[in-house]
Formats: sequence, C-alpha cells, structure tokens
Amino acid sequence: MGLLGQLDRSQDVVIAKAFLFAGIFLMGLSSATWLYAYRRLWGLGFKNLANFQVWSAYRENRSKQGWPSWPEYLCWSLLILAVMLLIKGASLLSQL
Repeated sequence: MGLLGQLDRSQDVVIAKAFLFAGIFLMGLSSATWLYAYRRLWGLGFKNLANFQVWSAYRENRSKQGWPSWPEYLCWSLLILAVMLLIKGASLLSQL
C-alpha cells in the first residue's frame, strides 16, 4: 500500500469529516432560524408551542405583524441540506 495509499485514506477521512462538520453546522443554523421564529411568537404570547406548530403559527401571524417569510424557507432549506450532508459524510466514513 505504501505512503500514497495512506495519504489517500487520510484525505478521504478529512473529506468525510468535512461533510459531517458542515452538516452539523447547517443543522445548528437551521435551529437558530427556528429559534428566531419562536422568539417572535413568544413575544406575542405563544408560550407552549410544539416544534411542528411554530411554523404554522408564524405563517398565520406573519402578515398581521409584518414579519418576513425568509426564516421559514431558510430553516427548511438548511435542514434538508444538513441531512443530505450528514448522510453523505456517514456513507463516506462507512466505505473506509
């Protein structure tokens, strides 16, 4: 195998870890946008919302309060991208 084979393997591990790190980072950003919407709803008096109720309540109050629609789209886009990166990183690590 030699030195070249070891370098290829270490590069593959670095790439897989980069995918995993990026996926975790984007999942955190998705959570931050969810928290942004939740904090706005909290200010209106919505105290006990389940995770799946936040975006429907945000949509209902968005036009009344003049809030932007980008947090919902950004949250779902980041979450989908994060899951895809995590799956790709995990599949790369499993092939090593």
